[in-house]
Amino acid sequence: MSKEKIICWRGTDGDIQPVKCVCDDKFGYPNYCKDENGKEEKMYENTHFLKKEDAWNSIVRSVKAGVSLSGSWVKRVMDELEKAQSESAKSVLEYHKVKANMDNPFSGDM
Repeated sequence: MSKEKIICWRGTDGDIQPVKCVCDDKFGYPNYCKDENGKEEKMYENTHFLKKEDAWNSIVRSVKAGVSLSGSWVKRVMDELEKAQSESAKSVLEYHKVKANMDNPFSGDM
């Protein structure tokens, strides 16, 4: 007599929709399941679910977190760029002032 296989759903980073998996033995960590391509993977409480809706919830949380982190990173980099541009403009202005100063014996070599 064969055991009935357990259907579960993976929903984790990189998944754009729940991935159907089959468990031969028991559901949940530290057991293994296979995805539809036959790839075996360890199940974790935060990546594998008995309900497809729970896998969707995990995927949605993951992509929202990714967007938030990326947005924060872009903002930080844009702030750094703004500071670098300001410092660069200040340096160029100082350069031209020093070059234009007639008391500067090196102004012609600049």
